Amino acid sequence: MQTKHALMLPLIAGSLSLAAVSAQARMTPDQVDALLKQTGEYGFTHYEEISFDDGEVEVEGWLDDNWTADVDFTLQGEAVREERRRRDGGARGLSADDVRNAVKAATDEGLTQIEEIQTRRGNTIEVEGYGQNGGEMEIHIDAESYKVINIDRD
Repeated sequence: MQTKHALMLPLIAGSLSLAAVSAQARMTPDQVDALLKQTGEYGFTHYEEISFDDGEVEVEGWLDDNWTADVDFTLQGEAVREERRRRDGGARGLSADDVRNAVKAATDEGLTQIEEIQTRRGNTIEVEGYGQNGGEMEIHIDAESYKVINIDRD
């Protein structure tokens, strides 16, 4: 499988650069949607974790049924680190639509900025970020129904 060395991530119809998003280490739901489209073009089919931290976007997931990848993207949208592993058993994790549904469930609870999305034990999805008042939120969502199971607010 050919390694792609650069991936530009035009967010919100190109009006906001990845640099602007990563500098704040958070993304809006619309920016997550744009990121999912671009990482899909990169080759991701399933996601285990997406995090926005330290000026980078890190995506962990599956490229197909046999390869997992952990890719860091720079502020300019270039893939600077890619680690691939061959694994048996087929792709696991969340589809792009699963991520979108979880983000919608979290935003319906007041989450406005997202730092991390990841799969958890017990068939749950955890979405971490900040609400409208700036307070931290950690929302646990059932991965099948997308119903909110628990909300931790700090």
